[in-house]
Amino acid sequence: MTYAPSGEQCTACRSGIEPFDPVRRATVEREPGRTVAVYRHIGACPSTHAVTA
Repeated sequence: MTYAPSGEQCTACRSGIEPFDPVRRATVEREPGRTVAVYRHIGACPSTHAVTA
């Protein structure tokens, strides 16, 4: 478990990651010799639909 830097998005739900959301970090090779960090929420992703009354 870790926390993502500001501005990152979850690779599963594509929603923004809040500063204290626990996430898993992995690396993906984009080009030969160049890797980037990707982040995914731990457990279920938060709902992306806001409920208004």
